[in-house]
Amino acid sequence: MNKKIFSENCNLSSYTTIKVGGVAEYFAEPRSIKEFSYLIKWANLNKQRCQIIGAGSNLLINNIFIKGLVVCTKKLKSLKIEPYSGIIEAEAGVMLPTLSNSLAKNGLQGGEWAVGIPGTLGGAIYMNAGTGNLSLAKNLISVKVINNKTHEKLEIEKKDINFEYRFNIINQVLVVFLKILKIIMQQN
Repeated sequence: MNKKIFSENCNLSSYTTIKVGGVAEYFAEPRSIKEFSYLIKWANLNKQRCQIIGAGSNLLINNIFIKGLVVCTKKLKSLKIEPYSGIIEAEAGVMLPTLSNSLAKNGLQGGEWAVGIPGTLGGAIYMNAGTGNLSLAKNLISVKVINNKTHEKLEIEKKDINFEYRFNIINQVLVVFLKILKIIMQQN
């Protein structure tokens, strides 16, 4: 992939819901997992720090120059729902209200808690989003990630993630959520 898929000196205030943020040295919004993987590799090969953002909700970015690459996942929004099995495959940029509404339209329950949360699925997994006793981790089966250093794509099962309140252990091992491979929901 030789084409330039990122911009330089991008004002990040346009990418946060509260419209604050500094300027990213490099900025990209990949439209595919292939582009996303390329960007992670590019950052490592060029010794650039790489930071990932989703929809920019619940995010405060300092009003400074941010060295390195900032990748926004909100254009990674493939969503497949199998209504008979309740199995969902979705990319990290799928918005939670979109997921919640799609589940309801397919006669599935368990995602109602997410209808008013303005974040992405990748961010929700990253921070184990939820309300009260409900969270995304409750129905998760597995996720697909890319190791930030080795570029290896891995599927990690829920049992290996160790979710806690607003935290999960794989955040500590330099991985980026590409795709939420399987979530199972109940039929109405």
